Amino acid sequence: MGIPIVVRCECGSEARGNAGDELTCPGCGRTYETAGVGSEQLRAAANAAVRHKIMTRLGIGVVGLGTILPFFWLGYAGFFVGFAVTAVCWFGVLLPRFKRRSIARITAGDTTRIDAVR
Repeated sequence: MGIPIVVRCECGSEARGNAGDELTCPGCGRTYETAGVGSEQLRAAANAAVRHKIMTRLGIGVVGLGTILPFFWLGYAGFFVGFAVTAVCWFGVLLPRFKRRSIARITAGDTTRIDAVR
């Protein structure tokens, strides 16, 4: 999975693509090589992608445990209540808060200047 980037050309146009791709400006045709770009934002985005995968998988485990344990204690009613409560708490409250902090970390980094190749 590539890390999406936006290159703003001197002519005012924007070219969107993934880090490492060769991007061409749609306005003037300048070409930008992003293979050697190693900015703080790209590293933070790559780290955030790994953390998001881990947190999602951890959330599935937490929701699973939060569903199974009430099922043994209270039966089917505990199953449905446990699933609803743990899913809303994890995926509705904790994960969005985690994502906001990750995005804030990414946007706090400096931008990188890339000069046109041709």
